[in-house]
Amino acid sequence: MDPANSSVVYFASIQDGLWATEDAGETWAKIGAVPSGKPPHGVTTVVFDPRGGTLAASNKGGAKTKSIFVTVEEGGIFKTDDAGST
Repeated sequence: MDPANSSVVYFASIQDGLWATEDAGETWAKIGAVPSGKPPHGVTTVVFDPRGGTLAASNKGGAKTKSIFVTVEEGGIFKTDDAGST
């Protein structure tokens, strides 16, 4: 869960990659830029860095943390500085 906005949640899947919601779970979207990784771990971590500031969220409440790190088993480390847009 994004510390800047509890409606923004990321789900790190073992077999199906990284998923995100900005509306507290009503709708989910797969983050295609992050690979699924390898079992038994897949996408292993999602870490928010509040030192990077926030960006206005597309939903009606609050902002999103800009800097997010994601690790993937046998896939590497991924970083975004625009709240997950890229």
